Amino acid sequence: MAGNASGVGPLYLLVKNGGGSDGNTVANDCGRFLLSTDTLAIFYVDNFIPVNLGSDLNICSFDPIPTLDCGYQNLSYQWFDQSGAIAGATGQTYTPTVSGVYSVAINNGPSCTGADTVALTIIPAPSDNLGSDLTLCVNDPLPTLDAGNPGATYQWYLNNVAISGATLQTYTPSGLTPGVYTFTVEVNTGNVLCIGSFDIVITTTNAFNVTLNNQTICDISSAYPLLDAGNPGAPSYQWFLNSSPIAGATSQTYQTMQAGTYSVQVGTGTCAGNANMVLTVNATPAVTLANSTICDYDVIPTLDAGTLSNATYQWFNGGTSIGGATNSTYTPTGAGSYSVDVTIPPGCTGSGNMTLTINAAPVFTVSDQDICSDGQANLDAGIAGATYAWSNGGNTQAITTSAAGTYSVVVSLNNCSATDTAIVTVYNYPVAPTVACNPGTSPYKFVYVWTAVAGVASYEVSEDGGVTWIPANLPSGPESHGVNVTIPDFTVRAIGSGLCKTGAASDPTACEVTIPNIFTPNGDGKNEFFEIDNIEQYPNNNVQIFNRWGKEVYNEGGYNNSTKKFDGKDSPDGVYFYIVDLGNGVKAKAGTVTINR
Repeated sequence: MAGNASGVGPLYLLVKNGGGSDGNTVANDCGRFLLSTDTLAIFYVDNFIPVNLGSDLNICSFDPIPTLDCGYQNLSYQWFDQSGAIAGATGQTYTPTVSGVYSVAINNGPSCTGADTVALTIIPAPSDNLGSDLTLCVNDPLPTLDAGNPGATYQWYLNNVAISGATLQTYTPSGLTPGVYTFTVEVNTGNVLCIGSFDIVITTTNAFNVTLNNQTICDISSAYPLLDAGNPGAPSYQWFLNSSPIAGATSQTYQTMQAGTYSVQVGTGTCAGNANMVLTVNATPAVTLANSTICDYDVIPTLDAGTLSNATYQWFNGGTSIGGATNSTYTPTGAGSYSVDVTIPPGCTGSGNMTLTINAAPVFTVSDQDICSDGQANLDAGIAGATYAWSNGGNTQAITTSAAGTYSVVVSLNNCSATDTAIVTVYNYPVAPTVACNPGTSPYKFVYVWTAVAGVASYEVSEDGGVTWIPANLPSGPESHGVNVTIPDFTVRAIGSGLCKTGAASDPTACEVTIPNIFTPNGDGKNEFFEIDNIEQYPNNNVQIFNRWGKEVYNEGGYNNSTKKFDGKDSPDGVYFYIVDLGNGVKAKAGTVTINR
């Protein structure tokens, strides 16, 4: 068999059914297979591929067009119609779109080809002329149904039952009660393959019954009613407001949003249903109450919800109704959260609320104070964290003053204020007496005397310059004190009876005569003359002044530091000698004094 192998086309080694191979039998795709009694298959090799597209086809235009199939895979293809090769039609299958003669050429190499031809006739089917389904009122005239396709033969059916005698192109139904009716027409244009069957559904209904009721509501959005025309499934709805159609309001229901006269039409024609209603919208009372903060000394304000016709009122405190508080006004009895409900027909309730805060006024006392002239009064309002306005311009909690007077303060806390007044009284110390030392009489060698201080009860004296104080010994009256020795720093103070009873001390006063050793007559008002302390106590005195050469430049009896005094105006600067005779039988005092300008 190996010597009979063909060299055309791809070669295939044939394998025996039981496995294995005879090793020498081959064939290409154009081989023809013949059965043999031998265990080997016999192939006759030629260059023809048999193709069968089937018989010519006649189909109706409403039937699916069959797909042509050459029956071979993985070969080369080209489809043709009566006009020649079909562009792009190079697959195993091809689906025509119009009547014509179609063929295919296939090959598996230059010497291995096949072809076949088939004729396709698409028969025009009758056209559907019945149109869309209809919904009609039983009061509407029934339409004449037209099957179209003139020249055909016809049979009309009602709900799949042939209508006797209904064999014309047109048919007019009659006597339909409310219901659903399917009318069918069978159209035969002369080709049994293309008999058309078309139907139309006519739904007949009773006239629509619509009911709407007038309503009165409050002007809150949740109260506006949803109107319902009923008649679900009706072919159409149109809502109107004050006789004008509402754009887009074509559903069974309509949500109102304002007062007015609403109406609706359900359906059209003789079956249309109509109804209307009046929607009255009452305004909800607007109630305004303002928060108030007052002081506990203020009059509590009266709350006013406003007076409305046909309104009812109920006041609340902290959410709890106040018994009997049913007027348009209410006067609270204390602090709290107050509200009121104001209701007008048909039950439209407006509310208002407020908070009444009552702050306590500051409570304080500023005490009167007595002070001495060298002291200070401390006036304290006593409330920390407040603001203060003192009559002297101070703005702190406490002020100090050394001036007598009436002081007031306004203390403000939590927007409340209170005022108090304090009187500051300033007491003066007794003035210091003017002290003089006179020659004493038995039993005292010297007697200090001083001017009386008005209003004092007694006097104290100090013989040691104010270290210790003792009562005056009153040698010759309330304003005197006798001593037997010379005291260089004798002082006196008055003792009163009030707050500031201890008076100021007098200047130290000595009883012995004191003679200076220098004076400065330069016109500055200080140490301008030869001042001899206490010489006035010795009116029989005599004072003599000598220059350095022993010449007397001054001699005067009864020297008194006032009308009789040596001022050195006519004497040049320098050292001078003095002799002071007190005229009391005691040795005269002598020494030097310097004039220095």
